[in-house]
This record gives sequence, C-alpha cells and structure tokens, in this order.
Amino acid sequence: MTLARTLVALCSIVFALTLLGADAPVTQVSGWRGDGTGCYPNADPVLDWALNPKKNIKWAAEIGQSHSSPIVAGDKIFVTVEPDKLVCLNKADGKLLWTKSSGFADLPNDVASQIEADKKTPHTEGGYATPSPVTDGKRVFVYFGTSIAACYDFSGERKWIIYLDYQQPVSECRAVSPIIAGGFLILQPDPLVALNPDTGKVVWANEKEQIPGSYGTSVVGKMGETEVLVTATGDVVRLSDGKILVQEIGKVFHPSPIIKDNIVYFITDTANAIPLPTRVGEKMTAKDFPEKWSATLEQGFFATSVLHDGLIYAISRNAEYMVLDAAKGDIVLRKPLDLIETGKNPKPQMYPSVTLGGKHIFVSNDAGDTVILEPGREFKETARIKFGDGSAASPVFDGPVFYLRGEKTLYCVGK
Repeated sequence: MTLARTLVALCSIVFALTLLGADAPVTQVSGWRGDGTGCYPNADPVLDWALNPKKNIKWAAEIGQSHSSPIVAGDKIFVTVEPDKLVCLNKADGKLLWTKSSGFADLPNDVASQIEADKKTPHTEGGYATPSPVTDGKRVFVYFGTSIAACYDFSGERKWIIYLDYQQPVSECRAVSPIIAGGFLILQPDPLVALNPDTGKVVWANEKEQIPGSYGTSVVGKMGETEVLVTATGDVVRLSDGKILVQEIGKVFHPSPIIKDNIVYFITDTANAIPLPTRVGEKMTAKDFPEKWSATLEQGFFATSVLHDGLIYAISRNAEYMVLDAAKGDIVLRKPLDLIETGKNPKPQMYPSVTLGGKHIFVSNDAGDTVILEPGREFKETARIKFGDGSAASPVFDGPVFYLRGEKTLYCVGK
C-alpha cells in the first residue's frame, strides 16, 4: 500500500471512530444522588453564585414544582414535575426538548377503568412527583406517588406504563426513588417490587415488606456473592427473588441508609453501623448482623448523610452539622449552621441531602441557603450562599457545573 492510501485509510478509521464516539450511548446508571452515594469527587464547581444580581448562573429553566432531584444522562437532563410529568432538557442551554405525562389517562383503558376513584387521588402533603427518576443510559424510568411507573427512551417515546395497586404506606407522600440493581427496576410502593425494565412486568413483589415504612431509598450491598437490598426500615432482602433474610437490623425514617464496603450506616437520632455478613444462612436473625458501633446524636434528621474518606457528614433537622468517624462512631464535630430562621413561618427545612461536590461538602436548606465546607474533623467554612430560591431537592454535580432546583426553576450553576 502506498503512503497516500495508508493516510487515506487512517483518516477514514479516525473519522469513523469520531462518529462512533459522538453517537455512543450513555451507559452509566444514574438516579437520586447520582450513584446513590451523594459523592461527586471529580466535580469542580464554582463556590460563589447569586440570583440577584445574577452571578455564575449559566441558564435557568422554568419547569414547575416538585421535590425530586434532576438526573444527568449524556447531553440531557431529566426531572419530574407535579403531578405526573417527566421533563427532558438540553444540558448545554436548558432548552426544553420534551415533556411526557404518566397519569391515569395514559394507562391502557382496560387498566384505568378498573382503578377505584379514590385511588386516583391518594392523600399527599408532599406531592406525587417526589421520587427522582433513574436511567440505565438507554432509558429513563419514573415512579410517581400515584403508584404509576413508566419507561421512556431518550427521545421521549414511552416504552411501557403500569399501575401498582398498593396502599400508600406513609401519610405525607411516596418519596422512595426507583433504583436499578441486579438487572431489575426496584420500586417501593409499599412492598419492594422488582420489575423487568424491558417490559414493566413484575418479577417479584415482597409482600412482607410492609409498613411501618419510611421515606428513604434502599441501598445495594453484598453478602458474599449474593446481592442484597437494605431498606430504610432495616430489612435485608435478597435481590434475586425478594426473600427477606432478616428484619430491622437498623432504621431510619426520613433519610436513606448509606453503605460503604458492605457496612450499612443508619444515621438518625440513634445512629449505628452494621457490617453485612460474608454468607447467607438458611435462617438468619439480627444476631448474625452485630453492630460495629452505635451513637446517640440527639437530633432528628430529614437529610441523608454522605460518607467520604472515613468520615460521615450529617445535618440535623435543626441545622446542626455533625461529623462522625465511620470506623468508630465517635462524634468528632458538632456545629450549628444557623440555616433555620426561627422567626419565619413556615421556617426553612433541612430537606436537601448532604453532598460532596469535588473537594467540598455542600449543606443546604429548602430556601436555597447553602453552606460550603471543607471536609475534615475541623470546622472550616469556605462560603455561605443566600440564593433566595430553593427546594427539597439535592444538588447534582457534573464536572464544572451543578444543577440546583428552585421552587419552580432548574438552575445550571457554573462559570
């Protein structure tokens, strides 16, 4: 082959690879708090932003109200909006690409006609769109407080929609976000339910996983080679078939448990750490799950904590910042952050979960006030932002930018 032909062939290969890369599908699973940990170690966010006058706000998109957090998938952002909408935005400029509803009118007629009228408006104080969506990189899955779940491709075409006929377990709303694990789409309308993500068909439903329930999303761990789910109510459930292996090894009500190296942490007024055993026994009891440590924090919690470099960072509902040693359970730092205005009615609440964005810890309330802190055993405040527009949603970081949800607006914050 001549030199000219070789160059032409190489250029053709490079061009083909470039096209392939441009069209390559997203493969990373992403849902509430990204991968579920709330840690974005590769982020490089700005540490100063403002609404009036506008500073470091790349774009703002009015989308509507909800408590759910957005998710990022490739060049798109997905976010749910009351009462049953999935909104898709262009990540670069916040342009609306499409909106789809997943309501009772969208169900097949033979299904919708059999649903009792009172079940179409279940009681809620927190809305129907509180659960965040989740994506497997090809499709996006939503679950609403109406107990309707649906699947869409990235162009907005609905692949399936189902109604799960279960009673709402908690008074305010359904808040447990869907997760993807073990090849299943996991929901928690009351029992744990595993769906085939391709069809929406129920693979197993754990009818024994009844209330008292919680608002926390389950985490995934391993016992030897067996994948398990650990619920916020402390039940350990085999992922392959939904069998409960043990019940109530710990409990949180509003937050979610967190997990690292197969140690589950329940961070609430009474916190504890439970290592998962390395094997699954025939009949297991709580004695097979001995505590690594327990600690009394003497505070209630709405927000889920974050674990980073051996330390757990938590914020109480009274805006007291706490740092715990993950190995021993020692409380190494307690500091009020003054994020609740006691004279305001209704006062701001500490609903957004604690997040690690790059090299900093982000703690917010639902009024849009944020304290940015350096990780560690000492209190080092880097910045304090009073934004003026906030929500219960947690921030989502994506390289040099992050996405912050206001009452009705999604903001992209970055230089």
